[in-house]
Amino acid sequence: MDHTTRLLAQLVIGGIILLVIYLLRRSLFRKAALAILDKTQKTYVEKHAWREVNASDFPDLDQEFYTGMTGWLESLGYRHMGDAENVTLRQINPTMKHCLRYMVSPDGTINAAVYHMVAPGHSYKIFDIMSEFSNGDFVETSNATQAAKIDSPPQLHHSYFPQETPYDQILDAHAKAIADYQAQHPGATAVVIGSKEDIRASGDRMQKIKSAFRKGHGAVTRDEIKRIAKPGQQYLADGVADEIEKLKRGKG
Repeated sequence: MDHTTRLLAQLVIGGIILLVIYLLRRSLFRKAALAILDKTQKTYVEKHAWREVNASDFPDLDQEFYTGMTGWLESLGYRHMGDAENVTLRQINPTMKHCLRYMVSPDGTINAAVYHMVAPGHSYKIFDIMSEFSNGDFVETSNATQAAKIDSPPQLHHSYFPQETPYDQILDAHAKAIADYQAQHPGATAVVIGSKEDIRASGDRMQKIKSAFRKGHGAVTRDEIKRIAKPGQQYLADGVADEIEKLKRGKG
């Protein structure tokens, strides 16, 4: 009888402990889900706020990277069109430091963004090349491979390369991507960028496309969360995805 009592007590206590662990884990999943939904909603607004800056204002960023990339692109005829910080993203992620340097090709049909992004545990040196077309589509070539984990609107045609890819190869790949796109869309012409205002207007048009896509696509999908999760964290990704789906259904 004593053994039975102790066994029952053990089972009851064990069950309570498991229940507490489950509830605690669910609470953490819910907090993560709420944070993801909040940041996603704030990120995919129709228009972002920007401010003009200079890369030298950010001592934590690699100044040699900016200087080297600027000199190389200028040797190819590109023009330096200024530096800018995305205020919207900085407000959402206060620990993220970045500065985009814009360079435009001699004919104005290629807008290149060079930037070093630093956040806790992360450091990326990005070379992002974009061309907009008269039909509203964009062709973009980049070494920002992490961005490939997020679904993209069909109007944005991306090609991603590893971080260690030589920058001249990325530039050549973009030229080929433009040629391939124009061969498939003979009526589309490249939009010419001639000023800082043109750069911002083009970026605003792209952001509007992203915002509309995200609203129709859903705040964030289970597949996106699982792609972003690190190896061995898939059960955590599923837990957070479950909570997001409950929140979107208005349950829980």
